[in-house]
Amino acid sequence: IIKVEAHPIPEHYRPRRVNGRMALVGDAAGYVTKCSGEGIYFAAKSGRMAAEAIVKLMEGGKRLPTQEEIERTYIADYDKLYGPTYTVLD
Repeated sequence: IIKVEAHPIPEHYRPRRVNGRMALVGDAAGYVTKCSGEGIYFAAKSGRMAAEAIVKLMEGGKRLPTQEEIERTYIADYDKLYGPTYTVLD
């Protein structure tokens, strides 16, 4: 017998998507369209956007980014690019 387990898919952005130097992406951040449950595209896109922003902020490994910097770059860029999509599809 196979045990099947599942977790509800979030329908809205998480209230805190950055905590310290940890950034949530994809389903963990709530990047799922409520009308279709689609999230793979947003997971891949947000993961890449977060990684690119953090690598740039690290200045070649010379420093670690702060929560404020991650929110100002990755979160702000993601919300600007995809926020309207979630508004329309909600």
